[in-house]
Amino acid sequence: YSTKFEEGDQIGVFATNAENEPFTIGSSASQAHSDKKVLITQGDVLYGYYPYNPNYIKGVDVTDEQVSAKRAVVTVPAEQVQTDANFSHITPNDFLIAKPVTVGKNTPKLTFQRLNAWIDFKFYNQEDSDLKIQSVTLESEGEEFITTGMVDVLADEDSDFFMELRGTERERVVKVSAEGDWATVKSGESATMRLAVLPVDMSQGTIKITVTTSQGVYTKRYKGKNFESGNVYRLEYNGKQIYLPTSSVSDFDNSFRFSTANLHNDNSYFSWKRSKESENLIVFWEKGFGDDPSTCTKRV
Repeated sequence: YSTKFEEGDQIGVFATNAENEPFTIGSSASQAHSDKKVLITQGDVLYGYYPYNPNYIKGVDVTDEQVSAKRAVVTVPAEQVQTDANFSHITPNDFLIAKPVTVGKNTPKLTFQRLNAWIDFKFYNQEDSDLKIQSVTLESEGEEFITTGMVDVLADEDSDFFMELRGTERERVVKVSAEGDWATVKSGESATMRLAVLPVDMSQGTIKITVTTSQGVYTKRYKGKNFESGNVYRLEYNGKQIYLPTSSVSDFDNSFRFSTANLHNDNSYFSWKRSKESENLIVFWEKGFGDDPSTCTKRV
């Protein structure tokens, strides 16, 4: 997947005489210009990022490394909305950083790299009738997803800071919802949902994916991955639907309704985190039994 610049898009540029200067893409997507005269001379080192935002860039002294850095605050929302099959919702969540280039005699050329990773989730409809995908939720059972972090825009390409993200805000659950008729999947066919994530190593844990559709809920656990910058990670689901009762479930003096509960919330009476499933059966247990009921020592 590649990002295509369009006329009017803006990149941020740093050089000796350019402090986070906005450059606007023209009719040719390969050229950009500034609305004011910016002096860039031979020998200057040129840095760039996309999309331009005057509030993103803040000077930070990295005293432990004795390096002066310009950190960009990067945010990817934990809840995203996909409105078509062409993934147009992804572009607003793009963050690109250009390889630093030394200005020579010719017009300098910036080559951008993507900071984000994409997760593509392909869902196969094995039901006898059409269904509509409503959302795909990823729940980490280990290292959490990064939703806000900082990256050094002025790092040298060969330094440890280049494309290194330092997470400041994290979420255990991320989600992409579907809007539009494109999300209706005919029997025997498939549709793909795409989620933007900031790079994070989740390879030591597992990820539970829940697909909510008009016909019901589907879940599956996957081994975690090291989500690296610029890569697309593809997951597929073609398993069985999980039947969740629509009426209330009574347990002594408690009553629980699966149809209205947030099963991604661990404070809920039942949750996906406190469940185990086989090919044909899923079991939930309440919070008092802990994350693993086989190790519970409480008397019930």
